[in-house]
Amino acid sequence: MKSKQILVSLIVLCLLGAYYFFFEVKKKQDDETAKKQKETLFYGMDRDKVVDAALFGKNGKVGLKNEGGSWFIEKPFRAPADKNMVEELTRQFSGAVYTDKFDNGGFSQYGLVTPAAGVTLTDTAGKKYEMNFGLDSAAGGNVYCSMPGNTSTVYMVSGILKGEADKKLFDWRDKRVAGNLDDAAITKINVDVKNKKYTLVKKDGGWEITGPFTDKARTDRVNALIDNFRSSQASNIEDASKADISARKLASPREYAAFSGVSGTTEVYFGAMDAKKNTIFCRGSYQEGIFEIPDYTYKNIQKAEDLVDRRIAGVDEKDILRLNIKYSGREIIAVKTMKKNAPPVWEIRSVKNISGKEKSLVSPSSVSYALANLEYKQKLPAAQSQMDYGFYAGCEISAYGKDDALLITIDTGRKFPDKNEIYVKNISSGEVYTVDGSFISSLNLPGLEEK
Repeated sequence: MKSKQILVSLIVLCLLGAYYFFFEVKKKQDDETAKKQKETLFYGMDRDKVVDAALFGKNGKVGLKNEGGSWFIEKPFRAPADKNMVEELTRQFSGAVYTDKFDNGGFSQYGLVTPAAGVTLTDTAGKKYEMNFGLDSAAGGNVYCSMPGNTSTVYMVSGILKGEADKKLFDWRDKRVAGNLDDAAITKINVDVKNKKYTLVKKDGGWEITGPFTDKARTDRVNALIDNFRSSQASNIEDASKADISARKLASPREYAAFSGVSGTTEVYFGAMDAKKNTIFCRGSYQEGIFEIPDYTYKNIQKAEDLVDRRIAGVDEKDILRLNIKYSGREIIAVKTMKKNAPPVWEIRSVKNISGKEKSLVSPSSVSYALANLEYKQKLPAAQSQMDYGFYAGCEISAYGKDDALLITIDTGRKFPDKNEIYVKNISSGEVYTVDGSFISSLNLPGLEEK
């Protein structure tokens, strides 16, 4: 009997809970949705489907158009538009809400008979979303607005919306002189600036320097060169009139960088520098105009020698899965465990002549990183014996990859006379190099010192 009463009580409780959810919680949610729908001026507008924008304000009229996913300025002239600025425009208006509403409001007292600014957004279906702006409110950073077709209602909205219409033409322009350079699509780079003149060609997924000398280039550094141009933003854009081109020393520019691929070549030509503003004037094939960009874009162009791949190991750190380390009678074996959707984890599997305290100081990830990025200073003649360069008393590091395949083994030797460099031998190839002496400290191995 008692259990039956408990069951009945549970059923009643469940029914009450269901009633509360469906008639109270659900009603509250519906009320909030209705309120949001009522206050949102462009409720249901899909910002991703906006393909046209027309704006007018204190800085004139601007027309924007989406073509194949790319935005362009159509009025007052054609030029690539700043995608981020347009996305901010559509974001602001798709979520625009009013803070107050005045029915049967007089348009004249709110400055809406002849609006000071306005925005019209058009989607793929041809539907227009329009808003006109009048006077600023007395306080709160708001502004009065109206919706075309409704001559009896005035809304109060955030002044940020009117600010979109009042932006300068420069704000809407794509400020990149080279556009969106795509690392993967670029197959050739030509650089000719001052004492930096070279050609880079992509081969078999990597980069090679083909002039003025031939050598392998580091892909990460070539990508940094590309990114240097891709990320450079103009602080000012001038009309490319004949007089301005001459004044900015861009009539017959000698210094340039060119990025070529299957879709064509993007060129950037450099002209005069402004030492006070730390800027340089340039022109490019991506779009018309004289661009004033930070001079570090020009100054940070690497020399060909700085692009050479001098890494001894010739392997990526991600491919190193096991390390065997031997030095001063000590031995360490470490294994990297790969985990799905998580960073790899290094584990020290065994040690010899290493105390517990010293073991806690060992960082296999530091060894792996230092080995993969070890660059030589000089290539030297092959050693006649280990004693020539002190390899008999150094540190031996072996790296293994997939299926426990040996990737490389190196030995460190003694210090190079009168330089902060040490000898290193690639046991796998027999080649001998000098490297920066900081390599030893970067390994973070207890008790390992330069000899």
